[in-house]
Amino acid sequence: MMSAADGVRPMRADARRNRERILLVARAAFAERGVGCSLDDIARQARVGPGTLYRHFPSREALLDAAMAGWVDDVCASGAAILAEADDPLEAVRRWFSRLLDHVLVHKGASAMVAAMGDPSSPLYASCSRIREANETVLSTAGDTGRLRAGVEPDPVARLVLGICALAGDVGMPRGEAEAMLEIVHRGVTR
Repeated sequence: MMSAADGVRPMRADARRNRERILLVARAAFAERGVGCSLDDIARQARVGPGTLYRHFPSREALLDAAMAGWVDDVCASGAAILAEADDPLEAVRRWFSRLLDHVLVHKGASAMVAAMGDPSSPLYASCSRIREANETVLSTAGDTGRLRAGVEPDPVARLVLGICALAGDVGMPRGEAEAMLEIVHRGVTR
C-alpha cells in the first residue's frame, strides 16, 4: 500500500514498533557507553535481529543521527533561548558554550558529530549543520556588536567547543575543568 502523496509505502505497525524500540535502546546505550557501543547488543536489547536494525539504520551514523534527533532539537532551541534571555552578547556566548557542555555530558554522541561536521556524505551532516547554524547565530550576535574578535569563524569555534565538550564526556573530565577550557575559548574569540 503506497502513500499517494510521496509514492512511499507506509511502514507496517510491527516495523514501526521495532524501529522505535531500537531507537529507545540506542539512545540509552549511546548516552551510557558512547557511540562505539556494540550495535549487536543494541539489536539484542531491542529484541530484534541485526538485520532488522540494519534495515532501519544502514550504518552506525544513521542510527546515531536518528537517536540524537531530539537532542539536536534541544541544542538548537538552547541557542535561541539564550539569545532571548541574555542582554549581553558576551554572556550569551559564555552561556551557549556552557549549555553545549550540559547537552554533551548527557549524550556521548558529540564526538561523532564533531567528526561529521565537515563531511557532507555523513548521515550526521544535516544535524551537524543545524548545530553549526545555532552556533553561528549566537556568535554573530556578539559579532554584530563588535564583541567578537576579527577573523573568528563560527565553524572552527563550534568544532573546538564541541571537541572540548566531547572530551569531557568521553573521559569523565570534571565539569569545572571543562568549563575552564571553555572560558579560554571564550576569552580567545571575544573582546
